[in-house]
Formats: sequence, structure tokens, C-alpha cells
Amino acid sequence: MTAMPLPASPQGGKLILVSFTADEAPAASGDPAGHDVLETTSGERALQEELISMRAELRNTIEHLETANEELKASNEEAISMNEELQSTNEELETSKEELQSFNEELNTVNSQLQHKISELERSTNDLNNLLAGSETATLFLDDTLAITWFAPAMKELFDLVTSDIGRPIAHFARKFSDENLLDDTQTVLSKLTTIEAEIRADTGRWYLRRILPYRTRDNRIAGIVITFSDITERRAAAEAVDDARLYAEAIVRTVRQPLIVLDAELRVVSANPAFYDLFKVLRKDTEGRLLYALGNGQWDVPALRMLLEEVLSKDQEVSDYEVEHEFREIGRRSMILNARKLSEGDGRDGLILLAIEDVTERREADSIVRTSEQRLRDLVGSLPGAVYTTVRKAGSRPTIRLPLNCGDAVRIWARRGADPGVCIDRMAGSCRMTNAPWHLP
Repeated sequence: MTAMPLPASPQGGKLILVSFTADEAPAASGDPAGHDVLETTSGERALQEELISMRAELRNTIEHLETANEELKASNEEAISMNEELQSTNEELETSKEELQSFNEELNTVNSQLQHKISELERSTNDLNNLLAGSETATLFLDDTLAITWFAPAMKELFDLVTSDIGRPIAHFARKFSDENLLDDTQTVLSKLTTIEAEIRADTGRWYLRRILPYRTRDNRIAGIVITFSDITERRAAAEAVDDARLYAEAIVRTVRQPLIVLDAELRVVSANPAFYDLFKVLRKDTEGRLLYALGNGQWDVPALRMLLEEVLSKDQEVSDYEVEHEFREIGRRSMILNARKLSEGDGRDGLILLAIEDVTERREADSIVRTSEQRLRDLVGSLPGAVYTTVRKAGSRPTIRLPLNCGDAVRIWARRGADPGVCIDRMAGSCRMTNAPWHLP
């Protein structure tokens, strides 16, 4: 009998192989007992061979078992590694889950912000639509291919547009106004990025200010053009009325023989009429735009004129019949009566000053000559021994007799001639006047 231990099984149990071997004593030949022994020996041999075969198979089985055990160990190690990897993956999934939750929260926040932005955009769009509809400004948006992207309701007065026309080129539509340069100006604005304005007349007779400018995005990218049409019919009519009034006033100023000059708040010459240029021998190009005191190399720097203009500017008053005498280089000494007033301007602008100049030099010279002549006449009459008188006769009335101041001799002469005692003698400047005198004069 033989006992041999076997390798440990994967289940963890211990095995022992027990084998039995028969006695190999030879039997006598020809003996039935020997024959039985031989049969027994051959049976044992077969059993031994079978046992050897079984051992070989057992060894193979054990080898396969050991190989399988090693493979199981490797598989177990791989399973453990995969389990660790799965745990790591699970941890990563947990981390990813947390990140996904955080990202989801961020998306919710961004979504809320987007909803707020969309609400603001809708409100801005509504405000813009109401603004454009309320302002009655015809506005048209075109892309860089001159296709319509948006238009204001007021644009229907100039183009026959409907909502379905968005996306169509503007050149396909008939215009209700005269503007041959519309398409050329749009191309110019796209190429040069400038603003072009023009006044156009609609078929209804109204006037519009057409303005074309580039359409700029928030990142300063040119995405098309904007065309606006502003109704300027009333403004144009008012401007024409102002122009007519200006031409009318300028015609009056040019016609007036009295020199007139218009000054701004800085006392620069805005304009003057021909009478001014003729009287003071100056040229228009040397006058307009220059300071009044600098005209003629400073010959208008008159202290009295400075006081007059400062009073008009500071007190905003009208000055009348302000007489000034000044020596001018070209025309000599002149006596002038100045009238100045401030012309008020609207919108807070500084007003203009209208200065009217009346040349009274000849009048003052004539008055001086008359006064000199009167004085000479009085001196001459006073030096005569007799009485000198003059008579002034008006139709339908009795004559008036004018006598010199020393008219006592004349009165006595008239008394000796039997003059009417009701004659009145009134002393006046330079002479005496006798009324109710008789018609028969000496």
C-alpha cells in the first residue's frame, strides 16, 4: 500500500492518494493455482498500467489545475485591479456628477440671465418700434447687399412695403419720391463709410431730408446701411420765409441812403449797406468779419463810439441821436448822429447790434454859416445910425415887421408916423417883432 499527498485544491481541501500493490511471488507452471496467480498477476499489471495511466492523467489534471489556479489568481488580480479601477471610475463619476450639478446650476443661472436679456431685448424692441412709430421718421435698414432687413411703418409713405418684403433688394421697389442718386449714394456709403444727406421731394409735394449712414454693430462691424427720411416741409417753408424776409430786409438796407452796419457780440462787422461803403470809402472785403475798431487802420477807434456800444451791450438798451465828431483819414472830419440798438436772438444766442449812422456834417456846417451870418448882420445893424427893419407879409393877414434888438429908434419913428397904438412889439432872439402894424409902410 502506498499513500501520497496531492496538491491543495482551489477549494482549500487537502487530498491524499492511496494505492495498493499485490505480492509478486511466482506461481508454479501447470499448476492451476499458478494459473490463477498468473491471471492475478496480469490483472494486477493491467491495474498497475491503469494506475500509471491514472497517475499520468492525475498529474496532467494537477498541472491543468495548477495552471487554472494560476489563471484564476491572475483573473483574481485582474478582478481586483478592475475593482479598483471601477472604484476610481466611480469616484470620478461622483466628481463628474458634482461637476455636472455645478455646471447645471451655472446653466440655470445663465438661462435666467438669458431670460432677463431676452426680456430686456423685447422691451427695447418694443420701445424702438414705438419710438420710430411715434416720431414719424421713415427708417429703412439694409444689409450689405442692399436687401431690406427692417423698416419703420412711416416708410410705407415712400415705398409700398409689407412685412413679407423683408429680404428683397431695395432696387426692386418703385419709389414715391424723386431721388436719382439713392442707389449710388448707398454704394458710396458702404465703400467710404461716410454719411450722405440730400433734400428730396415726394410725389405728394412734401419735402424730406434723406440721410444715409453705415449700420454699425456693437463690435464696430459694418453690417449694412441705415436710411432715414425726415419730413422738413414746414422747416423748409419757414426757411424760405426767413430767406425771403432776409432778402427783403437786405433790399431795404441797400436802398436806404443812411449808412447802416451790423455788428456781432464781439463787435465784428457782419454786414454793411452800400451807403456805408460809399460814405467812408472802404471795401467790403476789408470790412466784413473784422473788428469795428480795426477798420481803416484803427480810424474807427473812437472813444465816444466805444462808450455807446458798451452801453448797448451791457445794458441792452437802445441809444438814439448820439452825436459824434471824428477826424477820418480818407474823408476828413465828420459830424455823425449814431443810433444803435441790440437785435435779440433766440435759443440763447448772442444778439446783433444794428448801428445807423447819419452824416450831419453839411447840416452842421450850414448851421454854423447861418449863425455866423446872423451874427454879422446883427453887428452890422447895430453899428448903423438909423433903424433897419424888415417886413414879412402872409396872405390874408397883416404884415409883421422885424426890427433889431435896439429897436427903440424904430418904435419912435413908427410912433411919429402915426402908427396904430395897438401895435405889439415882441422881443425875440436877435430882433423885435411888431404885429398889428398898418399896411402903409414908410
